[in-house]
Amino acid sequence: MPRVDINAPVLDQTSPARDIFLLSVAAPGIAQSAQPGQFCMLDAVEGNNLHDPLLRRPLSIHNVTANGTVEFLYRKTGRGTALLSQLKPGRKLKILGPLGNGFTWDSSKSYILVGGGMGIAPLLFLAGELHKTGNPPVIILGAATESDLVRIDLFQARTMEQGFFTATEDGSLGHHGLVTEVLVSLLDQQAHQTGGADRRGATVVLTCGPFPMMRAVAAICRERGIPCQVSLEAHMACGSGLCLGCAVESEHDAGYIHVCREGPVVDAEKVQW
Repeated sequence: MPRVDINAPVLDQTSPARDIFLLSVAAPGIAQSAQPGQFCMLDAVEGNNLHDPLLRRPLSIHNVTANGTVEFLYRKTGRGTALLSQLKPGRKLKILGPLGNGFTWDSSKSYILVGGGMGIAPLLFLAGELHKTGNPPVIILGAATESDLVRIDLFQARTMEQGFFTATEDGSLGHHGLVTEVLVSLLDQQAHQTGGADRRGATVVLTCGPFPMMRAVAAICRERGIPCQVSLEAHMACGSGLCLGCAVESEHDAGYIHVCREGPVVDAEKVQW
């Protein structure tokens, strides 16, 4: 799959919530070939000869537009992302991408997207691509509190009527609790409507979020025979499989999944939860 290493001009950067930033860059080469679930490596120190921090930061692709804009939604958590958050329009930063393997789908199935915390970032791009096929997904987004759920109007526009759900741990928006509780409710309702008929493979769950959340989602799907794809996160240095630092233990003693090379998106059954 084509990838480029470019100096991309920053078009805009806003902060839709505390410590959450939306970065827009002009990167038509990446926008044209990117697939939902892929990521890029961003250099936070463009033009800084000190190279501190040394390594680029991996960020999932949040959205792309027809005019070649690529968007990244991220939380400021350390020095690298803090430097990224200070970039203003007109500045340039080095971007390598698109990298990794994204989500897969086909129009014959129904999809439920489950995002938690900043795991919602790659799901907007995914929801848009599914919507284009005429088969919009059901979307469940969760966070600790309402302010952490950003751009929900765009998510709502990419799902079906009455197909958008939220959950917050403090009850400030949507279901008071976890996204997994909403998922179980929806799947049980679906099973009731079909009279318990075997619909194995007809519904697929695609998820991204904290590891414990995805582990719970994977278990829920396994119990019901529902296929599930998870988007893994790991610290990484190169983004291309050379450093082997982004290893996640694989199921059935099959070694390790390297998130940048075999992932980020993998079948949930391949992960040692």
